[in-house]
Amino acid sequence: MSQADLLYFPLAEAFHHLDCSHLTTEENLALSFGCEEALAGLYQTLNFMGESLLTMGGKGQEHFAYESICQLGHSLVNISQLIPALAQLEAKADQQLFAVA
Repeated sequence: MSQADLLYFPLAEAFHHLDCSHLTTEENLALSFGCEEALAGLYQTLNFMGESLLTMGGKGQEHFAYESICQLGHSLVNISQLIPALAQLEAKADQQLFAVA
């Protein structure tokens, strides 16, 4: 995987092109706060997953079920796409809010 691929997030790029100007102030606030809350939840989820893996590793559990590893991998890939996308969407909503103010 190239360095450029590591920094390209298709969903975030799509959100970058959204036009929030047709939203009301209340809708932009809801969008901004909703993204902020979702980001906080994703950060907490990553923290929980990391702590859980460290705890299991500390107990000497050397092998994980194939399904568990696949589920963890898919979760991390999805989270890695959602974080920049939500941050971009929140920034778009905030940009519109500050343009109105």
